[in-house]
Formats: sequence, structure tokens, C-alpha cells
Amino acid sequence: MSEYRPPDKDTLINWVKSVLPEPITEVEDIAATAFSYVLKINTSNRSYYLKKTPPKLYIEASVIDILNADCSLENVPQIVAKNNDLYCFLMPSCGDLTLRTLFEDRLQKEHLYKGTQSYVDLQKASSVYIQKFLDIGVPDWRIENLPNIYAAFINDEERLAEWGLNAGEQQRCKYSRELFPKLCAELEGLNLPDVLNHSDFHPNAMLLNQETNEIKIIDLGEVTIGNPLLPLTSCITNYLEHRWKIRADADEYAAIKASILEQWNLRGDDVMDLVEIIGPLNYALAFRELMELCGHNFPKWHKWIKLAFFDYLDNLERRYA
Repeated sequence: MSEYRPPDKDTLINWVKSVLPEPITEVEDIAATAFSYVLKINTSNRSYYLKKTPPKLYIEASVIDILNADCSLENVPQIVAKNNDLYCFLMPSCGDLTLRTLFEDRLQKEHLYKGTQSYVDLQKASSVYIQKFLDIGVPDWRIENLPNIYAAFINDEERLAEWGLNAGEQQRCKYSRELFPKLCAELEGLNLPDVLNHSDFHPNAMLLNQETNEIKIIDLGEVTIGNPLLPLTSCITNYLEHRWKIRADADEYAAIKASILEQWNLRGDDVMDLVEIIGPLNYALAFRELMELCGHNFPKWHKWIKLAFFDYLDNLERRYA
């Protein structure tokens, strides 16, 4: 795993100058991480965002193209120029602030619901174009492939050790493989379509336009094909409980969880309990995938991955053991 090195900013800006019809008036640094380098490009007429990704996450540009051209979605960004050699693309600004920023002082449930509804609209629209997404290389996490994905996760002793799991804890992970098919069977029994999933779906991936009140879904490089509950449950378990400190046994937590799941016509205590298993599992699996795609180890996140995975194991064993 390599250390993150920022790209050559001048090279990126020079490319933007070559494709924009108007001169640049200002450049702002927005993000510089191992998985995303973003610049805000201001001109006299409007603002743009330049995004550069690692090669394996550059699939985002093709994903956005399919969502726009084939799925006819208006709740995702548009791309006005791409540079396949630099692994970057240029998008007109499509919002003012993320829901994470909007919720900094307090959770605004009406915007969270609107944002998740926008995301479910994306999921549903994508369901008839699954083969197109698979053809461009979107990872296949459909139910028949989940056991192998899970096995690779729990058998990666070196990675588990890096995350702080001792030998006994690793053995517990391997025992969970016997219970995992029961979880897969329940997921399959929900009869939900396979969709394009945002592997890191949370309020920072929802962008609000304060003028129109529309919410767009962004950061679509970390995607998979699979059951639509996987990312939705991660958003519920990781952000309601851990970021906004809403207890899992609180009426408010249950009400928000129910309102989100009803967008897929899912109701009932069994489904609600299933969320507490799937959410932290998806969080851990998605982070492992991100590490592979970026070639970066993200050491500061290890403790959160471990905590999420043990939340999952506790709930899995409670339900099936």
C-alpha cells in the first residue's frame, strides 16, 4: 500500500483552461485525499468542479455518463469534459452544500428523507441497466457473489491483523462464515431488484441546491451492483447512531429508519432488525474495497472498521446462532 501523493495541480488547471470557453477567475482547493482530489474552478459566468481520481476509481466518469444518458436522471452531476490520461473530469456546479454540512448543528429529518428518496430514485432507475454497469467494470456484489466476497474479507488475516483483530477475534470471524448464508437467504427473500449501489452513501454524498431545494447524489466512484439495502442501512446505522447520537432503541431512530425503508416498501420488525446487521457489514466491506482501489491503507480508519465489523458480528450471532 502506497502513501498518498497529491497530483500536479498546474497540469490539471492547464487542461481545464484548454476546455473551458471562458477564462478562470479563481481556483479553490476542495479536497485532497487518496480517493479524491477536487478543485473548484470559478469563471465569470459559473463555477465548475474538477475531480481527479485514482485509476481504479475513474470508473465514476462512465457511471455518471450512463446515469445521465441511459437512466435519464437529473439528480446526478453532469460531465462537460473528461481527460482519460489524467483520470479527471469537469462538472458544472450542481449544489451549494452537502447534507453533512447542513446537519452540522442538528439533523434535519425532512432533508435526510428527501436525500435518501433521491438516492432510491437513482437505484430504481439503474435497475434496468445492470449489464451496462457490469460491462464498464462496476464490481458485482449480487447475492450469489456475496459469500465469496465475504470469505475473502474474513480470510485476509494480514488485513484483519492490521485492523487490530487478534487471533481469537479472527477465529470468531471465520466461524461467522457458517451463519452468513442465513443472512444472504433473508436478503434474497426480500425480492428486491439488483441496483447500482453507492458504497459510501451518507450525507456527504448528498448535495443540496438551496435555490431549487433539489438534492443530487455525488461521489459515484465507489459503486457496486447488488441489493439496494446495503448502502441505505450503512447510512442509517453509522450516521444516526454514531454521528448524531440517536440511540438505536429510541423512537426517533425507529421512525427515521422506517421512513427510509418504506421507500422500498419494506416494513416490519424483522426488516428493521436486519438493518442492524447489514449496515455495519456494508461499511466494513466497502472500506476494504476502497483500500484495494486506492492502493492506500487509511490507518486512521482502522478502529472504525473494526468497531463496525464487531457490531455486525454481535447482531449476526444474536439473530442466527
